[in-house]
Amino acid sequence: MVDPSLLGVTAGSAFGAALAILLSVGVAGIQLFSFGFGLVSVFATVMLSTFVGRRGEKTLTLVLCGIVTGTLFSALLSMIKYVADPYSKLPAITYWLMGSLASVNMSDARIAAAATVAGAIPLLLVRCASTCSPLAMRKPRPWELTRDAYGQSQSCLQRS
Repeated sequence: MVDPSLLGVTAGSAFGAALAILLSVGVAGIQLFSFGFGLVSVFATVMLSTFVGRRGEKTLTLVLCGIVTGTLFSALLSMIKYVADPYSKLPAITYWLMGSLASVNMSDARIAAAATVAGAIPLLLVRCASTCSPLAMRKPRPWELTRDAYGQSQSCLQRS
């Protein structure tokens, strides 16, 4: 099973968000820091794996380097939590990492709803295009029946 923590993305994003909260950046800044450090962690994982794994098993090297990168960013996150003010910054970091919705107001909910709709529209259009195309309306050949559902699900996953 694959998840974002395999390449260190989760720890990198958590570190970026904690750093932004420590620096008292706004909500958009916290999200940008989180996204940016997630990209930095993936970049660090890929660069480390190309440096270490010149020959041999590339996938295993990438996974192991991702675990190393995730551990590094987890340690940096622990350092941020250690130096954070225990009465204001540390609870904010902890609540953000746990996914607290206590500080969400109606304006934030509208922005999240707009982003959700903006992301869902292309997926619905792809779905409609794949089921309403002339190729989908013709009678399928026997060898296409087994891979059609798999291919459409893979196409939707790739586009999302």
